[in-house]
Amino acid sequence: MICIQERWFEDFDDNMQTISSQQPNLAGGMKDAPEQSNCNICFEEFPSGIGKLVDCGCGHSFCFECWGSYISSRAEDVSSCLRIDCPTPNCGRMVKGHLMAKVANPEDVMKIKAATIANFVDKISYICVCPGVDCDKYIKVHEPNGDTVVKDVRC
Repeated sequence: MICIQERWFEDFDDNMQTISSQQPNLAGGMKDAPEQSNCNICFEEFPSGIGKLVDCGCGHSFCFECWGSYISSRAEDVSSCLRIDCPTPNCGRMVKGHLMAKVANPEDVMKIKAATIANFVDKISYICVCPGVDCDKYIKVHEPNGDTVVKDVRC
């Protein structure tokens, strides 16, 4: 394993150039799209290079307003907000959290985070939502090995 890592970093620039030519913005980061002047949703024109169009690493660019509206519409449905992909049909590039934080309403970002946490908790058998009235905390009911942790809950 160490030999592979050493060889990778010896030719790091060449390796990164090869990968990035195959898949734009492999890190899934946010990048400005100065070469494009139209939003792919509303088709509004923007002067090139001013950073008003943003993509999620796939090359499909959208203005901040369209990104915000798209993420807001996805945040309304718990099942569809667990994975938000590029709005371009059949693209499949996942929208990362830092892009959502930049372009979406903070309330929508919080909804998405809450849905993601709830989905995670639903899949872990030893954690559950507190049964207290209006309590939004999670409790560890037992250890993964089955040992009981919680005997009584008071909020």
